[in-house]
Amino acid sequence: MRFSIFQESRKGGREANQDRTSYAYTRDALLMVVADGMGGHLHGEVASQIAAQLLTEAFQREAKPKLADPSGFLQKSITDAHFALGDYA
Repeated sequence: MRFSIFQESRKGGREANQDRTSYAYTRDALLMVVADGMGGHLHGEVASQIAAQLLTEAFQREAKPKLADPSGFLQKSITDAHFALGDYA
């Protein structure tokens, strides 16, 4: 699988850029994550970093070399990230 990745993000009028991106791949699968910030809420950059990191780590554990159920993977990993953020807060 050949691909190129380009990232561009602008913080706009905010003090800090809360957006995060990450990616992971195997020979048969590619995960690209875009985690938007929380509209200037306190520690939104931490929340988006945690979410992106958790999804990427889950992909690295489960995509061997591809995901058996990509839709199920996304539902579960996003839900897990949601609850992890609640625990963090």
